[in-house]
Amino acid sequence: MFRFKPQPRLELALLHFFDTFQKTYVGEHRGMPPIGSSTSLISAAAPSEKQQMYLRFFERLGMGRHTTVIEMIITRLGLNLRDWANNDKVIGNTLTTFTNFVCGYSSGRMLLELDTVKYIIDNHTEQNFQFLTSKSPKISEHRAQFFRALARLIWLQDGVAKFEKFMSGHVRMLRQCAQADFSNGQVQQAMISVCRDLLGVAKAAHNGRTYRMVFDCLHPTLFEAMEKALATAGHVR
Repeated sequence: MFRFKPQPRLELALLHFFDTFQKTYVGEHRGMPPIGSSTSLISAAAPSEKQQMYLRFFERLGMGRHTTVIEMIITRLGLNLRDWANNDKVIGNTLTTFTNFVCGYSSGRMLLELDTVKYIIDNHTEQNFQFLTSKSPKISEHRAQFFRALARLIWLQDGVAKFEKFMSGHVRMLRQCAQADFSNGQVQQAMISVCRDLLGVAKAAHNGRTYRMVFDCLHPTLFEAMEKALATAGHVR
């Protein structure tokens, strides 16, 4: 979408536009076509006034269907998470906008069809999203929101296997922490990071089935690691 990294003020202005677009357009009652509608931009059956307005808007800009427009926005959000690792404001606003797209029932399901979202779900690691490696306490706290959004998308797919694959890296890290020396600062930081991620996943759980999936995936590995962490480094905040 963009081949340059703008100044933070311009990036924040773009994020404000994206967030406003999401609030005014995304959702079946706001102008976006419903899931399963025809391949045209809007449903041929009695399009609403808002749908007609956005149809003309997209056509004049030559932007294509609504899914193309939204994928351009989501791609930009993904690039922000990769390229603005040390800017708390940009990362925070990016995750807020991404979460707003995810939390809508119709928009969340539509996102699952986008290649960018599939990539984020399958590659949610520190190697691909540099803000996850930040040592800034403020930026590190955004980890929970990131994983909350991703877990919500996973559960829209209603798949146990997909969730276990998504959590495999955290389970592996917990096993390593359970066997490590918690007097080591790197081990302590790794445990803090994992716990922040798991906080986001737990917040995304919304019924008994999803809570059980979290528990079954983490038991007993999480509790073994937590017991050791509390016993040897309980003073670490």
